[in-house]
Amino acid sequence: MINSIKEGFLKNIIALSLSIMIIVSCMYNYTKEYILAFTIITVVFQTLTFSLYDYIAKKSMILRFISVLGSFVAICILVVIAIKTGQNKSSIDFFIWFLSPQALVDFSLSYIIATFITMNFFIASTVYYFSAVRYRISWTFMITLIPFAFYRKEGEQVPVFFAMALLVLYVALMIHCRQLNTKPNQKLYMDKGYKKSIVYFLSGACFLALVIPKPNIDVNNDWINYWLESDAFTNYMLGRLGLMSDTSTSIETYIDFSDIRLYEFKSEEENINLKHQTFCKYDYDKNTWSKDITNTEKSLSYETEINPDTLQEESYKQKINPVLFYNTVVKASDTDEEFAKKYGFENLDNTISSYDYQKKVSMISSNVGYYSTYYFVPSFVNNIYGTNKYPNTGQDSNVIFIRNDNTYYNQSVHVKKYTADYYSQSIIFEEKFIEMIKNLNFENYDEFLFELNNIVCENDFNDDEKEVVLAYIADYDSAKMYMERYTAKGSDKIDELAQKATEKSQSVIEKAYNIQDYFKLNDFEYDLSYERPDNFNMEYFLFEGKTGICGEYATAMTLMARYIGIPARYCEGIHLKTANPDTGLIEVTDADLHAYPELFIPGYGWTVFEPTQVQMADDKISYDYIMTVILAVGTLLLIIFIIIFAKYIYPKLYEKYFKIKVYKAKPERAVELIAKRIENMSELESAVTIRQIAGDIYRLYGVDMQSAVQIFESVVYGNLKIGNEQVSQMYNVYENIKTSRDEILKNRKKLRKAG
Repeated sequence: MINSIKEGFLKNIIALSLSIMIIVSCMYNYTKEYILAFTIITVVFQTLTFSLYDYIAKKSMILRFISVLGSFVAICILVVIAIKTGQNKSSIDFFIWFLSPQALVDFSLSYIIATFITMNFFIASTVYYFSAVRYRISWTFMITLIPFAFYRKEGEQVPVFFAMALLVLYVALMIHCRQLNTKPNQKLYMDKGYKKSIVYFLSGACFLALVIPKPNIDVNNDWINYWLESDAFTNYMLGRLGLMSDTSTSIETYIDFSDIRLYEFKSEEENINLKHQTFCKYDYDKNTWSKDITNTEKSLSYETEINPDTLQEESYKQKINPVLFYNTVVKASDTDEEFAKKYGFENLDNTISSYDYQKKVSMISSNVGYYSTYYFVPSFVNNIYGTNKYPNTGQDSNVIFIRNDNTYYNQSVHVKKYTADYYSQSIIFEEKFIEMIKNLNFENYDEFLFELNNIVCENDFNDDEKEVVLAYIADYDSAKMYMERYTAKGSDKIDELAQKATEKSQSVIEKAYNIQDYFKLNDFEYDLSYERPDNFNMEYFLFEGKTGICGEYATAMTLMARYIGIPARYCEGIHLKTANPDTGLIEVTDADLHAYPELFIPGYGWTVFEPTQVQMADDKISYDYIMTVILAVGTLLLIIFIIIFAKYIYPKLYEKYFKIKVYKAKPERAVELIAKRIENMSELESAVTIRQIAGDIYRLYGVDMQSAVQIFESVVYGNLKIGNEQVSQMYNVYENIKTSRDEILKNRKKLRKAG
């Protein structure tokens, strides 16, 4: 074995060196810290691979096939393991990570190992084939350019050392492989002068390449930039990298429904939606949402700079407290009987405690390659705290910006860990609370808030109660401005449907729930694999297709609410499911990315609704799991097929092929073919005579092949012409030997089984 490795190393030293240099130069692009370890492993792996290929080249075709296929399967298994490990620690797919510049993604040792294993096998196989089996100068050159493509992706130049080494080894391989183009009985002789000229040429070329100034060449790369920067590809790449653009595309990006772990959360209230971003402007023709960041929008949804330490004092959003507001309304009703009678609040009582609805949700870890600056938060956040650091500087960031649509972000900061205190939306299921909001609508809400504020200011109410009323006034003013700007338009059919779905409803909350229930009562289906037709829009979804993902459901409910005069907005974020019983943490994957609508309900505020049948997504088997099972079963079946084929099918097929080949060949050539097959059945080394082979065959299988010896010697040594009769006679001898050998091997197998 050691001799085989040594022989393979020395025989292919130049091709092996080029292969190693290609791998090492590529890996240097990914990691300089581990480059020494990768270099050592590369040398060992490439040497063993070249030696293995040299070894199996001397064996039968079926052994070569099984060896290469077995190696390929083993490499695939290792790569799959490395990729799956990387996916558990990264937010992006391996494919996207591989295509993306390393500056945009996190360092992933698992993905680097997967790349390293794949490249080692690919480069070793191709360089060996195009240098030792079938020399092709153009293909070898293309393989040598692979490191340059890697660095081109990063927008960098290949280090000079690697560029020169690749040049030298490529030219040396061209010279070395000239021997493959000589006649079989000739050998290329290289004297000292020839070798010196090679050294001088390579040294001179390297020197001139380093010393001579390079001209500035304006290369037009528009054609390649067009393909690499196309909208569809760019949006897909940005989505998988966790970057949120101003157009809603992220949810559709993740419909492959994989198990890549993005975040870990800890929540006191599971099965809730956390908002990441809110979109306001809908394009009916394109069926897309956007933020519509204009001067008007900035004035509408203004940004407030707040410090977590004084969060509640600097933004009215942090003053929104549904429990305190309800209790303030109850207190105002007790204070002013006419107010209570006017709005039907006579039976309200102060029985709701803030303690029951104060919750926390914490992001424990983030595996996103590009950390978004936005937070994932529920409705009615009253405090956010946690340490986030500015990139590059490492300094702590305590400044949070909040938009009027209740989205939070940290400018130029990677949001990694934080805790949000909020009020649970489950309060709207309280009977007394529902009684309050059912009596409020958009016709009386302005007057209600005005009268409530007067009662609070003119009577003995504390500062918190006064502030919560002012916060609700500000929140409603903002919602009215929002509704004035973003009214529904574009479809009379959707308008008519919304009116019909809510015609029997009295209150705003009842109308909202009727729209939500409409999808569950009218045979709508949730399907992650659904392919939209070319004419797809919201009318098609609501009246014909009735199939889609969360984005379609959220869009449809948002538009229907707007048509009946309810302020509504489209939100994207995540859906928190049940916690892992072993860790107590909620593991968020691609499958948990979610879109849902928020509607403004008088007396409560912006309220989350869920028209999508989320449980269907929770119960589905993940795409990655299905593909892993298919790959495993497919590999197992392939191995079983190869074993059966190699043991039972291939020998019979080959014998039929061999017989046809013998009788189609000229008689003299047929004799040589049969003699070669008989030689392979003996245990003698090469360079033996036909008589020595005959003696060994008689010793092993007890078959006398003297007639075959005479025919062979008369053809090879006597140059005599023979006919098909002699060929048949020699082939019969071969069949007798084969039959005897098979019988002896079968008996040996029976004896081994008998013990």
